[in-house]
Amino acid sequence: MKKFKILALVFVVLFVIVEVFVLNKTEEKVNTKPIVSVSSFFLYDITKHIAQDSVEIVNILPFGIDPHSFEMTPRIMAKIERSSLVLFSGAGLEHWISKIKFNCKAVDISKFVKLRELASDEFEFHKYHDKQCAHNTLDSHYWLDFDNMKNATKVVTQQLILLEPKNSLIKQYKRLFEFENVKLIFKDEAVLEIAKKAINKKTGARGLRSILEDVMLDIMYELPEYKDQTVTITKDVVNKTKKPKVAPAVTETT
Repeated sequence: MKKFKILALVFVVLFVIVEVFVLNKTEEKVNTKPIVSVSSFFLYDITKHIAQDSVEIVNILPFGIDPHSFEMTPRIMAKIERSSLVLFSGAGLEHWISKIKFNCKAVDISKFVKLRELASDEFEFHKYHDKQCAHNTLDSHYWLDFDNMKNATKVVTQQLILLEPKNSLIKQYKRLFEFENVKLIFKDEAVLEIAKKAINKKTGARGLRSILEDVMLDIMYELPEYKDQTVTITKDVVNKTKKPKVAPAVTETT
C-alpha cells in the first residue's frame, strides 16, 4: 500500500511537471504574426499563396456561407479589430462593410480592377442580389476575369509587403542607419514601387532584396554625410530620378 502511495505521488509530480512544460511551450507559441482579414475565398487564396505562413489569415466570410445574407459575429469582429490589414472585395458585395469601423488599413480590391457592364438579359438574374447588395448595372463577380485576378494579386502583394514584418529588409536598413545616428524613412509609395518592380520581374522575395540593395547602394556610400539627419526614400528615389530628401533630425522634447 505504501509503495502504491509513493507511485501515485510520483505520478502526480510527473503530471504537474509535464503540465508546466506544456503551458510554457504554449505561451512561447503565442501568435505574433500580423493578422490579415479577407472577405472572400478568392482573396483568402491569393493571400495564402503569397504570404504562406508569415501572417495569420482570417476569412471574414466562413466557407459555404451565402455572402448576401451573412451577418457579422462578435468573434470575427474581435479578429478584425486586431488585424493589421483588411482586404475586401468591394463592388457592393459586402452589405455589412459599412457597419465596421476599421482600426487598420482596409483595401477595397474592386477599385483596382475593371468591372464589366451587365448585359440587358442579365438584369433579371441579378435582381435578387441587388435587394441586398449594391450590384447595380455592374458585374461584381470580377474574380472570374483573368486580368482582374492578376491585378488583384499585385495589389495584395503590395499591401502585404507594406506590413513590414519584424525582420523585414527595410527595418534592417533602418537599424543600420541608426548606428550612424541617421533616421531612415521609407514612404509607402517607395515600398509600393519596389513591390511593383519585383512583381514585374517575377522574382519574388529575392527580387525585393536585389532591388532594395540597388536603390540603397549609393545612399550607403554617403551615409557618414547624413549624421544627425533624416533621410527619406520616395518613389522617385526608387526610380533613380531624384536624390533622397535629407533634413535635420527632429529631436523629441519632453
